[in-house]
Amino acid sequence: MKDKKKIQRWITVFSFSILTCFVLMPLALRALATILIDTEHTIEKPADLIVVLAGDSGERVEKAAQLYHEHKAPLILMTGNAMYNTSVPELMKEKAIALKVPSSAILLECQSQSTLDHPKNCRPIFKEKNIKSIIIVTSKYHTARSYRTFLNELKNDNIHISIDSANDGVNYRSWWTDHESTEKILIELGKTVWYALE
Repeated sequence: MKDKKKIQRWITVFSFSILTCFVLMPLALRALATILIDTEHTIEKPADLIVVLAGDSGERVEKAAQLYHEHKAPLILMTGNAMYNTSVPELMKEKAIALKVPSSAILLECQSQSTLDHPKNCRPIFKEKNIKSIIIVTSKYHTARSYRTFLNELKNDNIHISIDSANDGVNYRSWWTDHESTEKILIELGKTVWYALE
């Protein structure tokens, strides 16, 4: 009899644990993704320059073009790496021109391979153009790491940094149910930890 009660007790505890995990897991996964998103440093006023980070399929350029047409900044800087006989920033520029951004308003930085590189390679352009305020445009899941990276690199340059996100196709309420969204979030989580340890 005692053994039967003990088994029933363990079954109850096990069932309750499974149910708790089932209920809480989505909440935990949603919370995990939110640490990747910067919601504090949004655009408060127009800036000198929009900085578009490479790494997507064009949505970031679309967002930058929208901000340009809304007079949030008079210049756009495309930053990324060289590729084949061209570069990612040059391809970004072509898309921006197709979105009615004049070529004269677009600057290029073509040496950056990673998020760490962007602010380092952009700094000489900031100095040359006397840039005092920037708007970073990137994917939503990339905003927190991007902001921290620029802030750390430019902390002594007296440049005001704000950030805005482009559509990244991620449903943040259930990102773990979609393969591509899961890949984006997990890779970004890994990079966030790696950057924090450096």
